[in-house]
Amino acid sequence: MTDTLIINQRLALEELLTAAENLLAAIEDATGQFDTECTALDAACATARAALQSPETMTIQEMLSRRGEIALIWSVEDVQQERPDLTGEQAWQVLREVERDHDALRGVSWDTLTSIADDLFGPPAETGAA
Repeated sequence: MTDTLIINQRLALEELLTAAENLLAAIEDATGQFDTECTALDAACATARAALQSPETMTIQEMLSRRGEIALIWSVEDVQQERPDLTGEQAWQVLREVERDHDALRGVSWDTLTSIADDLFGPPAETGAA
């Protein structure tokens, strides 16, 4: 990113944070309703303020940690580890399908990646090595 774009994004984020914090204060002063929403907005504001004050960029794990959240991340390289015959674009298609068809009861595993890849592109071709 260019320095100008980064500066403009930081300025826009600062303005948005100020407006969000003012709105949050007004809601809290006016009513006891929307406690869940206010808590979420307050956490988002704290994360954004910390990001603005930090000289380096925050990792996604740091951002989620501040919000009390986790995320498990799968990459194109993970798909290609299971299916080295797939291109980067094909592996990305597998990940998009895994996300679209995600079942929280089953989760995502190596088997999930392989199964979705097989569904989309068929099983890998035999290499002839026996």
